[in-house]
Amino acid sequence: MAYDRYVFFIALRAMVFFGVSGAALAASPYARIYQRNLFHLRPPPPAVVLPEKGPALKVHLTGITTIFRGKRALLKVDFPAKFPEKAKQESYILAEGQRAGPIEVLEINDKKAEVKLDNSGAVSTITFDKTAPAPAPTPNPVAPQPLRFPIRRTFR
Repeated sequence: MAYDRYVFFIALRAMVFFGVSGAALAASPYARIYQRNLFHLRPPPPAVVLPEKGPALKVHLTGITTIFRGKRALLKVDFPAKFPEKAKQESYILAEGQRAGPIEVLEINDKKAEVKLDNSGAVSTITFDKTAPAPAPTPNPVAPQPLRFPIRRTFR
């Protein structure tokens, strides 16, 4: 009988303790720390990643390949200058559905030799450039100077 009383009082104390502790935590001044997640006890909310919405970049189609599994587009992208960096040109090999920065390949048609792109939110179709590349600038010819030896003049 003494054992039954002992178990009863232990159970009663446990119910009181756990029932009061939940209410005490809500009324406690330390509850704000938990709500503010000051010590990062709860996982942060998932971050929403939005694609870059900038000016459309200049994209050149340099090739289409079907050597390996699937079709791939070979692209050259001209990025504008950002201070303190200079303008740069990068090359990409992208399959359908792949994204590289603000450029996403939507569809590759190797029969028509064209690629459908999402370029910073603007959907466009590009083909191979029919214009000939600009010739390299020729250096200005410099007239050769005659070889001169120093002349030592002596006056007496």
